[in-house]
Amino acid sequence: MDELAAAASVIGVGRGIAPHDYVQLDPLRRVLGAELAATRKVTDVGWLPHARQVGITGRSLAPQLYVAIGMSGKFNHMVGVRRAGFILAINSDPEALVFGCADAGIVGDWQEVVPILAAALEAGRPAAEVAGWASR
Repeated sequence: MDELAAAASVIGVGRGIAPHDYVQLDPLRRVLGAELAATRKVTDVGWLPHARQVGITGRSLAPQLYVAIGMSGKFNHMVGVRRAGFILAINSDPEALVFGCADAGIVGDWQEVVPILAAALEAGRPAAEVAGWASR
C-alpha cells in the first residue's frame, strides 16, 4: 500500500527546512498520524526521494489535512494538494504565496510553531482553540 497516497494527514516540506531538521517534525507527525511529502526543489537536491514529491511533476494527493511548512507555495506544488480537505500553512514570510492557497496560516518560525502546535494537539486541546491563533 502507498502510505503517502492513503494518508489522511500529510506534512509537506520545502527548502525552508533542512533535512537534518526533519526529526523536529516527528512530534507533529505522530500526533497527526501524518506522512511526509516534499516540493520538487527538495527532491531535486535529494533531501527526500522523488516518490515523496507533490505537484505537477510529482503526484497529487487528497488528504483531509495538508500542513505546508517552509515552502513558498508556488502553483506547481500546490496544484498537487488542491483536493486536500484543509490546508494549514506555516511560514515566516507573511507574503509567501502559500498563504493564498491555505485555509489557515501561521506566520512564524516553524521551529517555534511546530512544537507548540504538536503539544497543544497532544494535550487534546480543541481544534478550534488551537486554530484560534491561525487565521487566513
